[in-house]
Amino acid sequence: MKRIFLLFCAALLLAGCAAQPLPDSAAPSGTAETAEPVPEGTTLTFTDDLGRDVTAPVQPERVAVLLGSYADVWCLAGGQDSLVAAANDAWTDFDLPLDGGVANLGSLLEPNLEALIAAEPDLVIASSNTTSNVELLPALEELGVPTAYFSVNSFDDYLHMLYVCTELTGRPENYQACGLDVQNQVDEARARSDGSAPTVLLLRSASTSCKVKNSQGTVLGEILADLGAVNIADQDESLLEDLSLERILADDPDYIFVVFQGSDEAAAQKTLEAALTSNPAWDTLTAVQEGRFYLMEKELFHLKPNARWGEAYEKVADILYPAA
Repeated sequence: MKRIFLLFCAALLLAGCAAQPLPDSAAPSGTAETAEPVPEGTTLTFTDDLGRDVTAPVQPERVAVLLGSYADVWCLAGGQDSLVAAANDAWTDFDLPLDGGVANLGSLLEPNLEALIAAEPDLVIASSNTTSNVELLPALEELGVPTAYFSVNSFDDYLHMLYVCTELTGRPENYQACGLDVQNQVDEARARSDGSAPTVLLLRSASTSCKVKNSQGTVLGEILADLGAVNIADQDESLLEDLSLERILADDPDYIFVVFQGSDEAAAQKTLEAALTSNPAWDTLTAVQEGRFYLMEKELFHLKPNARWGEAYEKVADILYPAA
């Protein structure tokens, strides 16, 4: 506790060290306020995805991250040596090469506040899309720990977060390698869209449920929309609440995509079969008959692909626009 209080006081004393604002063209919109990497011991002020102005230490020494995919981004930004605590999925889903000194904060849905405090972070990175993360904000503010919330659903969201993180780590070359170089791949995939606007059905199946997803809020949904596909659930929102094979048959989408959620893919497969694919009517869909029914990789299309966004875009473009 004493260390956290001292860090907070130091942050206040250094708050006047922020550098000059960036030109609008120099960074993703709304990211950071510095034109060049700033020296160690200064601070960086930026607006996070909760709309809060956050003043964080540059080159922080002790960083806690409450979501595995965000821990991955922090490592891509060059901050691995400063990572002292992370959510459990940093190991289970992302298999990050973290040493034994990194504290496991437990699940994303139930982060361990005591373990987080014990890690004595001088910066916390959290998800604005996760209720349990947002609920920790009052306690973290009371402790005086700078906390930055991000929302990453699309490639542009990832690019924004990576930029902020590389400003904080002082490693702009990592933004080039893991951001701008990946953007070249993404832009090449975008250029393959031929304007045909194919219709798609996107399903997410887990051990306990199978749901239709629209274009917003999922990796694959965002990629499909960005590549010019038309998600039938964007026009018929009732599909999001009521999984109706009758409606799917009526829309008869050109492509069907499925992503499994959770660790038990066999159970997710059974759920999909029980909900849809075991029904004889399923086989009458054009996409099924013509072999345009795709099971997509969880690592690229459910989890955040981060440095692999370009690969994810290319795989979807290969399906939608094979001749381009």
